[in-house]
Amino acid sequence: MAQTSKEHVQAAAEKLKKFQQMCNQEPADVPKCMALLNELKVDIAGFSTSSLIPPSAGAVKDKGLYEKELLIARETLEIGAFLAVRKQDSALFERHVLQLKTYYRDFGKQMPPSQRQYPIMGMFLLHMLAENRIGDFHTELELIPQEERGEGGNTYLKHPIALERALMEGNYNKVLTISKDVPLPIFRFFVDTLTTTIRKKIAESLETAYSWVDVPFACRMLSTGSEAELRQLAKEMNARGKREAGEGGDVEMDGGAAAAAAAADAGEDAEEEDEEGIERKTWEVEGNKLYFKSAEGKKTDLEALTVITNTMAYASELERIV
Repeated sequence: MAQTSKEHVQAAAEKLKKFQQMCNQEPADVPKCMALLNELKVDIAGFSTSSLIPPSAGAVKDKGLYEKELLIARETLEIGAFLAVRKQDSALFERHVLQLKTYYRDFGKQMPPSQRQYPIMGMFLLHMLAENRIGDFHTELELIPQEERGEGGNTYLKHPIALERALMEGNYNKVLTISKDVPLPIFRFFVDTLTTTIRKKIAESLETAYSWVDVPFACRMLSTGSEAELRQLAKEMNARGKREAGEGGDVEMDGGAAAAAAAADAGEDAEEEDEEGIERKTWEVEGNKLYFKSAEGKKTDLEALTVITNTMAYASELERIV
């Protein structure tokens, strides 16, 4: 087994230390961090461990150096995963996690456990929930040791597990309640993506079932903390309706909310194909009521078309009987 030079490994270790310091800065210079991350990946590609094939017995000449290579590679990918979340890039995050799983599972006994492992896996489970990949969620969960995912298990795993149970129960309000309390602030990106999708589903149900609702009831159903938040949500729903109708209609949101909304919209493309022709109503908060207003004349036209269709069907049936 070819051995990496100690100088090469030491240089990578120094670069990793600098990378970690840069990423820990507030605010971090994300482009510079990404550039350094790419440099580190090139260094890691020159390690003897880069094949990611566990060595046979006796193949490793310098176990200390071998372990150091593994630790540098694992820590680089872990910090890269956190950086991807700060960059609000869920696809980049997933690529890092897929690489990390090899270090966690295949090389787990050859180096000390990582304190970042379960925060990252907890975010990965949330990522799959946010993308409605329930099958993948359960597959990943089964690969995690029972003592970590069971009762009294790891804090970072309890949160996505509780969210998944509430989703399966169809208890969207419980999902929104659980989402308010995250184990780490960095979880918020994935939770916001999920709750944005959930709020849209509840909002669509409300506007379909009611012509108006009381503001306190709407705030409770949508888990908005105030009437101001409800008004902001109304703007977002109206903007979404205009986008779907091809009228534009941007609404100003902060960076995190915008990213979560974009991720949620991207995950709903397939669903929206089935929703063509569904009328999007205009939301208006007036006094103590939230109104869902249809486009003038649209409802009447639909009812008229239904009456005509039914009348013709009845006439055809009577003619057949006679």
